[in-house]
Amino acid sequence: MSQLRRDPYAIYARRILRLQPVDPFNRDPGASERGTLYHRIVDRFVRGGFDPAAPTANEEMSRILNEVFDAEMLPPHIDVVWRPRFAAVGKAFIQWEAERKGAISKSYTEVPASMELGIGGIRLTGVADRIDVLGDGSVSLIDYKTGSNPSLKEARALLDPQLALEAAAVKAGNFSVVGKRHPQSLLYVRLKPGERFSSEEVNNEHAKARANVQNKSADQLAEESLKELTGLLTALMSRKHGFASRLIVQKERDYGGEYDHLARVAEWTTADSEDDSDEA
Repeated sequence: MSQLRRDPYAIYARRILRLQPVDPFNRDPGASERGTLYHRIVDRFVRGGFDPAAPTANEEMSRILNEVFDAEMLPPHIDVVWRPRFAAVGKAFIQWEAERKGAISKSYTEVPASMELGIGGIRLTGVADRIDVLGDGSVSLIDYKTGSNPSLKEARALLDPQLALEAAAVKAGNFSVVGKRHPQSLLYVRLKPGERFSSEEVNNEHAKARANVQNKSADQLAEESLKELTGLLTALMSRKHGFASRLIVQKERDYGGEYDHLARVAEWTTADSEDDSDEA
């Protein structure tokens, strides 16, 4: 959904024109593959029901880590960096799990959902990394991240509405194995080694009020994200707005477009720069 807001043309090219990007030749595994690998390891640990407070927790994590890495058969120069780095991530993850253990009655991982939006037969589908059912029956929705994006500011502004839309789905009972629940918190868990590991809460209704910062609950973010999504889809389907390229621009290093060459982004951004120079 983030891409639909930022770069509708990329969705048009992939989903309507059915143009698939070609992977670069002889490319090493990168950030995407690393994220998938890290997700797989923590998912197996949580799904396995291991007690994070048990003396054997680190041993179990190491076993899973080595099994997953061995099966992946990464290039040696990648493996020698990623494997020890995740070992540090795993220790921090276990400590975080142990701290939260008492508040969680059940954890679900890789949870699918499907929601009818009532617009042109469009259905919203997705998979939540993790949903924790809390003692009072409400839920925490968790999205694992291996990088620093999206920021909390972007998530709260619904530039990356994934967790907020998951909250809307859980409110409507669209995660069938979880049922209809109240979303208590939306968490980004940054899978980084050692002290860089962090858990960040997107909803901030209990935070101290600050100028130019609007405090919002998970429930509010859910409602707003669904309203914005249906509004955007309505505008696109009615042709009020076209599938524009780079509708909301981020820094190039943070957001590269796989279809920029088809949208001729380089040409029109260069032209814009030249126009700006003339005006100056």
